[in-house]
Parts: sequence; structure tokens; C-alpha cells
Amino acid sequence: MVQTPTTSGGTDVLGALVDAVLAPASTDAVSLVVGAPGIGKTHLLGRLATEVEAAGALVGWCACGDAAGGAPLGELIEAGSLLDPPLHPHELGDDPLAVLRGVERWLDEVGSDGPTMLVLDDLHEAGPATLEVVRRLGRRPRRTSWTLVAATRPSLDLLSDHRGPQHRLGGLGLDDARVLARASGHADIDDDELHRLLHRTGGNPLFVRRLLERGGADAAVTPELGALLQDSLSELDDGVRPVVEALAVLGAAAPRTLLATMLGSQAQRVAELRTDDVIVVDGTSASFHHPLLRELVVEGLDHERRSELHRRAAEALDRHGADPAAVALHWRQA
Repeated sequence: MVQTPTTSGGTDVLGALVDAVLAPASTDAVSLVVGAPGIGKTHLLGRLATEVEAAGALVGWCACGDAAGGAPLGELIEAGSLLDPPLHPHELGDDPLAVLRGVERWLDEVGSDGPTMLVLDDLHEAGPATLEVVRRLGRRPRRTSWTLVAATRPSLDLLSDHRGPQHRLGGLGLDDARVLARASGHADIDDDELHRLLHRTGGNPLFVRRLLERGGADAAVTPELGALLQDSLSELDDGVRPVVEALAVLGAAAPRTLLATMLGSQAQRVAELRTDDVIVVDGTSASFHHPLLRELVVEGLDHERRSELHRRAAEALDRHGADPAAVALHWRQA
């Protein structure tokens, strides 16, 4: 059953990661798998672990949010607990450079007998000590056959200066969505509804499955799905939230210049936008990762706030010479 998008930009992510772990010539120490909640990062890492273990590699794993006690380097300690030798943090000292060199020596030792993979799932939930070590390891070539593979959400600051491979998972395509629908007992779903389902969910496999369970493309959001979406929204910085609310009222996507006009005195916040778990930012526009997030933002606006934003949207669109019908639509909702 297809549950995980395994391609990004035409690249077979699973195959690329298997090669990074098993290929002796590879010098990439750290590979990152990046994607929104529910996109299938953990499932992909599980498939990766199965494949490389079958080829003889050793694997250590840590789900970062569950690392016991929150101790410094707790995630690396847990991931390496089944390897020989395990990581002994008391031998590393307190100086950050000494810690890095100690972790490198340990990794070189565990990787000296053959391919070894450390998996850090949900790296965005790791402690600062682990994040700093991962950041520094990603800038250095490996010397023995170890590889660190981590999965994270797009909001992680470390992504901006990571020099190794970053594999960004996109949504399901029509063919994979059709397979998933059949496996979920919806073999009779037609392509028109599948297209609507993919548009509404951004092809996110978890969201596709949950809406199929509720009846299809137009089904109401399940409590579980709503909680997952709210988890992404709850992480928004206070300075970003007004921009996200304005975008939600304008539509699923909008030019950044239009958002700046709409926000007036808060326009600087548009210039500071970056891609995170909720929105995607390119050079000229901003958009939601998928319309379900926009739906949730709009539903969370009280009547007064929604009316204010529609008024601002009408005025901004008018100033930018938009279609009068679009301007009138916002005035009617103001």
C-alpha cells in the first residue's frame, strides 16, 4: 500500500538514502528528510531502516520527542544505545568543540566495521545540544561508514545552513492517491474527486486517508486531523499570525506585495516571512501548504476579526487594480 511520497523533485528519496548509507564512496555524513506533519517522514525512515538492515547495516533509532529525561545529547545517546560501543556522554566534557570531536570519534568507531545508520525522527523536537552537534556534523565529511539520517518539519532553523542532502517530501500524485484509495476500500472513487481530494489536502497521505474514511473530498475534518493541523498553527510566532490570517482571507495563495498592502503598519512582517509548517514562501508570493490549513485559520477567526480582514482585503485589492468582482466579494463579507 502506498502511504508515503518517496519522490521529491523527481528524485527517488528512498533509493538516494539507501545509497547514502550503504555506498562506501559516499562522504555525506548527515541527510535530512523534510516534510509537513502527516506527509510520511516516519514511514519512509522505517522503510529505509528495513532495507539497510537487510543489506547488513546496523541501525540505531530515536524518536526525539520521546527521548528520556531531556538530558543533553539524550537523542544521540538513545539512538546509539544498541550500538557497540554506546555513546558515553560523561566522557565528552563540557566544551562544545570537545563534545563534537567526541561524538565524531564515537561515530567513526561504530562505523569502522561496516555501514551504520543513526536515525533521529522528529529532529525539530530535539534538544539544543543534539541540534548543534547535528548542525556541525552536517558540515564535515564522514571518515568511516556511518550516516545520520534525520526527519524534520520545514520550520527547523538548522535547515538554512545544512550543507548535506535535504530531501523534501511532496504530496501524493494521482496514481499513488488512486492506489491509496483502493487500499482504503474506495476503489470506486473517480478521478475528479481524487483531484479535489489532492487539492484540498496537498496530497498529504494522512489527510487523504482521514478524509476518505469520512466520505471523500468534501468530508468534514476529523477531530484527530483537526488536532494535528492545530498543532502546526499553535507553533506560529505571534508576529507571523496576522500575516497568516490575512493570507487565509485572501485565498490559498497571494502576492507578498498584496499582503503587505493589506497589513499596512505590519507590512514588515511580510518581508520577514519564511517557509514553515503552515506556509510556503517563494520570491514573490506566499501560500498555504494545503487548503485544509487555510480552512482551519478562517474558522478560527471571530466575526469582528474576519470582517476587519475582509475590509482590508477589499481596499488592498482595489489599490492593486484587481478585478472589481473580487473587490466586491470582500466588501460583501466585511
